Amino acid sequence: VRDGSIDLSLLAKLESEANANPSPSAVTRVIAAESAAAQFEISVGDFQQAAAHFDVGLRFDPDNVSLLLQTAYLHLRRSEYSAALNLLDRARRIEPDSPETAKLSGWAYYGLNRVADAVAEWKRALALKPDPGVQQALEKAERDAEEESGYREGETTHFRLRYNGEAAPELAREVLRTLESEFEEISSTLNYIPPEPI
Repeated sequence: VRDGSIDLSLLAKLESEANANPSPSAVTRVIAAESAAAQFEISVGDFQQAAAHFDVGLRFDPDNVSLLLQTAYLHLRRSEYSAALNLLDRARRIEPDSPETAKLSGWAYYGLNRVADAVAEWKRALALKPDPGVQQALEKAERDAEEESGYREGETTHFRLRYNGEAAPELAREVLRTLESEFEEISSTLNYIPPEPI
């Protein structure tokens, strides 16, 4: 980063050198430069560009657990929980006993409303390494799981509906039909389709 912007010509040069001669030192330089560029993009709020820089680093070293975790964290911040889980699964295969992988997996599952899986991951993370933040998240997830145990569910392509009480299933189906019928118009107007079900 020079004068408040990324030196793209230097990045291109380092990438070209590593493509021509993928020695460990050339790959290390590319990864360090792309990681620095990604951190800069995060600092200015451009998560999409940050992800692109991390992806270049992963192209040169797909088994780099640190890069996998940083990229997964970025996807979590963008509410792209399935994409984060894919990266975390790769990290787990490489380093099975990583407390960071378990912690981030818990957040991904929680974001996908798979509370039981989140609880299991956070318990695993705590068994590997005590962490007050994880403990707090686990306690909240366990309370949520208990509260939601009596909930009913309905699901469509774009929406998951959870409700409790005596609401009639017909009403839930009607709510989901209405949401789906409005989805195309709203997503077209906003020029955005959420990466996960709502």
